[in-house]
Amino acid sequence: MYALPPREFVASRAAEVAALKQAGDADRARAVAALRKPGVAVGLVNAVVREHPGLVDELRDVGRRLRAASVGGDPDDVRAVDRERRTTIRRCVTAAEEVADGWGAPASAATLRDVEQTFWAALVDVAAFATVRGGALLTPLAPNGFGDVDVSGASAVPVDVEEDPPVARRAPRPRQEKQTEAVRDVPDEGAVDDEALVAAREQVATSEHDLDEAQRAAVEASERAAAAGGRVVDLKDELAAVRRRLVEVESELRDAGSEERRASAGLKDAERVRRTAGEALERARRAVRALDP
Repeated sequence: MYALPPREFVASRAAEVAALKQAGDADRARAVAALRKPGVAVGLVNAVVREHPGLVDELRDVGRRLRAASVGGDPDDVRAVDRERRTTIRRCVTAAEEVADGWGAPASAATLRDVEQTFWAALVDVAAFATVRGGALLTPLAPNGFGDVDVSGASAVPVDVEEDPPVARRAPRPRQEKQTEAVRDVPDEGAVDDEALVAAREQVATSEHDLDEAQRAAVEASERAAAAGGRVVDLKDELAAVRRRLVEVESELRDAGSEERRASAGLKDAERVRRTAGEALERARRAVRALDP
């Protein structure tokens, strides 16, 4: 059922429940009846997981490399893997767009943002990835830097979390001997606390993601403003046409009123002529009767 477009979920669930009841499996029928309908964004994520398994594997691998680089890698490695992260997420979102088009219901910008956030969460957190890979996601996920993602109640089925292979931390660089008084107070790079470095890298990745989101939102806002401006122009043209038509109708109404008054006056004249003719006819008949022996 979670492989279907969300609009088909309820009917599919009802059919499955009916089949299980007919087969005498009341317990499974109750369990299936309790399954929640996914939203559009979640339905797209579930479809991408089923239709693009290779892309899902890539999501897992890039996530592992990014986490490993953030813990013990070189800053250049972190930047390189983060570029892979951006590319992979874009490919996931593009795949979701194609699924939506195939369903005959193009995804909205808000839906695609939820899709992007969910795949981003799956990339940075092993539990989120396991939940997404299960293919029965119920709610969108949201990344939390490289911290734990809340996946409670997010899947309709149990999931197995596959932890990352252990990553060896890089040994800190040895302290250099203090050469002169001028450099005595300069901190040694090798003395930078590992945890602080990890946190800083996480903050960089999160900030870059937030910037991407802000830029996307700005583009969408610009597009909406342009569309709204075009709609305003169209509506103004329609209003001008309606006003011109109103003037024409008012003129036609005045003409019709004048015609009605003329017709009413003609009707009154005709009624008078009819009455006069009727009275003359009656007098003539009386005269005939009086003269006829």
